[in-house]
Amino acid sequence: VSIDESNSVNVSSNVITNVPKYGIELAGSSNCTVSANAIDAGNIGSICEGIILSKAGSENNTISSNSIKGASFHAIRVALGNTGNSVLGNTIEHSATTDAIVIESDSNSVTGGTINGLSTCVTAIHVSQSSNCTVSGVVIKNAVTDAVKISTTSAAIDSVTVTGVSSNNSAYISLSVGGSGSAGARIKAIGNVRVGASYDWLDMKNNVRVQTGTGTPEGVWVGGIGSTFYRTDGGAGT
Repeated sequence: VSIDESNSVNVSSNVITNVPKYGIELAGSSNCTVSANAIDAGNIGSICEGIILSKAGSENNTISSNSIKGASFHAIRVALGNTGNSVLGNTIEHSATTDAIVIESDSNSVTGGTINGLSTCVTAIHVSQSSNCTVSGVVIKNAVTDAVKISTTSAAIDSVTVTGVSSNNSAYISLSVGGSGSAGARIKAIGNVRVGASYDWLDMKNNVRVQTGTGTPEGVWVGGIGSTFYRTDGGAGT
């Protein structure tokens, strides 16, 4: 299904299987709703994506309550030049090693839903080269390395907030800055849970972490030089 330069279109309650490229595409289309679709892409080829906002100018769309599995590239992708979009409450099973959800533009949000990385997906959510984005309330299972990754190699990024995300294993919330990229001070991880413990930190390029939790961190938490741990149940002499 491709919506090309057409606004205010509702794409809902479709069953889509065996997708060689895109299950649903919004190409230069705005104010559309893509909801309650069931996409089983069938792991065909190497560039299959469940839902993609492809052509620049796809703005203020809502991608909600879809079920997506079997995408060989990305389950959901918001490509360059597409702002103001909301990805809400989707259920994803992603066995590819690529990002399940990738955001490549400023001012987009990912809220709620579940991503199961099936122990092969390296990164569940990737905010790439983008500012003014939020990731909140997503349940992430079985991602290999990153529950949420924020990265830049060329852009100056800032104002990215990750909050209320839970991971059932040791996958990180990470920040990676390379090349000519830079990251501002308003990139934050707040109120997230990793393996049942509060874990409000970014595992940065040099393994510098800001962590909170109960009990002594000695022998429990590991971080690079410059890391800090805030004990929430401490008292005098602790």
